Order: sequence, then C-alpha cells, then structure tokens
Amino acid sequence: GSGGGVLPIVSGGTWHQPLSGIFVAGCALHGCNGVYGPLIMGIESLRAELPQLAQLANDDSRAYRHHASGWVVAKLLVEPGAADSEWVLIDAEWQVRFHQPVNERRALVPEWGPFWT
Repeated sequence: GSGGGVLPIVSGGTWHQPLSGIFVAGCALHGCNGVYGPLIMGIESLRAELPQLAQLANDDSRAYRHHASGWVVAKLLVEPGAADSEWVLIDAEWQVRFHQPVNERRALVPEWGPFWT
C-alpha cells in the first residue's frame, strides 16, 4: 500500500444496508483513526459534498468524511467509467492511502485491517 505503518481496522460484519457512520482504529497515520460520518450516498450527493471524488462516483458510491481530520472512507469506481469498485481511505491531501476491492461481502461496508492494502 501507499500508506505505510499499521493497516487500519474498520469494523466489519454482515450488513443489509449502508451504515450511517464508520469507526477506524489502529492506524499509525495521523488523522486516520476516529469516527467517519454521516453517510454521503449517491453520485449527486458526492458531487455536491466531495467534488474531488466526482469522476469516480456512480449511483452505488458512498463516502464517509472523518469527523475532524478531513480523511474520507469511500466506495468508488476503480477508474472513471470502470465496472469495478473499491473501498478507499483518502487522506486530507486527497491521496489514496489504503484500498480494497469490493465484492459481495464488502458491498456495503469495508472489511477490517488485513483486507486493506
């Protein structure tokens, strides 16, 4: 990964709808740990609230902004126009620090530590 340090732990499990927020702990990078939320869901909301991510958003995209640091956890397209999505942890300078592919288990909520690269 491009982040270095200890991989973050994002609470995971089996979910049937998007969470209203996410908690991240165990990351050695400043600004990563803490509460992310509320949920920003859908392409129009992402364009309005996080325009830096608009080119990678689709109707299934969602994002959670850190309560204080400006970091973002988001489910976005791998690249503009792609069919595949990934979960990304983006720092306050808009650099992707960690990512993990979206699959059936990770469609609504990203997995915990070892799945982030």
